[in-house]
Amino acid sequence: MQCKGLSMNAARKVAIVVGGTAADGRDSIGAALCHFLRDQGALVLPVSSRGAKVEATLRALGADTALTPALTADASRPEDLERTFDEIVSRYGRIDILVNAQGIAVKKPTLDMGAAEWEEIIAVNLLSAVTACRLAAARMIPRGTGHIVNIASGTALRGYAEVAAYGTTKGALVSLTRHLACEWAQHGLSVNALVPGYFVTAINREMLEQHPERLDRIIARTPARRVGDAAFEDLRAPLTYLTTCTPFVNGQTVVVDGGYCMAGSG
Repeated sequence: MQCKGLSMNAARKVAIVVGGTAADGRDSIGAALCHFLRDQGALVLPVSSRGAKVEATLRALGADTALTPALTADASRPEDLERTFDEIVSRYGRIDILVNAQGIAVKKPTLDMGAAEWEEIIAVNLLSAVTACRLAAARMIPRGTGHIVNIASGTALRGYAEVAAYGTTKGALVSLTRHLACEWAQHGLSVNALVPGYFVTAINREMLEQHPERLDRIIARTPARRVGDAAFEDLRAPLTYLTTCTPFVNGQTVVVDGGYCMAGSG
């Protein structure tokens, strides 16, 4: 995917990445996306409910850690996000890019999951994205420009056992992306979804080291015969494209999974 002036279009833009943090400031998909946007020249503002992760990510980005309190927000609480977005606009005057990378998952039989567990996953994975999109769009539309990228999951595209709540919210996020694109494209906004495939991260690394056969099965079912690279570089070009190109690219779901979701189960 190429776009004229791709590496320069995000220069000096203000980018919010909800869920864009990691304990070491790097080892998560959300944190990696922050680094990619920083490399484009954007001012990157990672938002998370955990202040220590916000601070670590700001430090890894070479950014001002004094921003930590302003960027520490519980995404499932609309008032928290509104306070953070207001603070960002007060400081920097605008929002150019929003990436929704927040998410929690529980692997559990659906019959064993109660309403409270469903509600928590829906609040974090879906409703917080709705809130963030609304807050960003309200500030983008008057300027006639803006890019929103919602990070979904392969569970939005095919079925998996014991992750019904997570997959349902990610499927809804893809649907939300299409609806918002239809509504906001006329105002110059571009709203798209990015679906990462299987990457080894701090969250799943220990499990895969203990059960290497699981990783072997995933690789065997992936046409590319590998998982995503350790530095998440497979996501750099797609993210750059979706945060810089014409709003005529709208409502799309870009899947970066080595062909896993489109392949058969063999």
